[in-house]
Amino acid sequence: MVDNSTDYLTIVGEIFKLERILLLALGLISIYVISKFIKSVASNLANKIPGQKNKILQIFTLINFVISLGGGEFYYLFHFAPI
Repeated sequence: MVDNSTDYLTIVGEIFKLERILLLALGLISIYVISKFIKSVASNLANKIPGQKNKILQIFTLINFVISLGGGEFYYLFHFAPI
């Protein structure tokens, strides 16, 4: 009988590398800051042009969604890519 416990520990150790955890934290913080900036720009622009407020907020919501989706894809690519 073969003891595979060291193989499992190796796999878990590779998943929880410090570089990957820091990259995840940096990515989440970056996406949060960018989203806050986009929200403030959108609200300022919507207050300046009240007639187009709905369109402006819809466009900026779409931009925010694409950035968040791109951030998730960025993490996915770097999480499964070898370091």
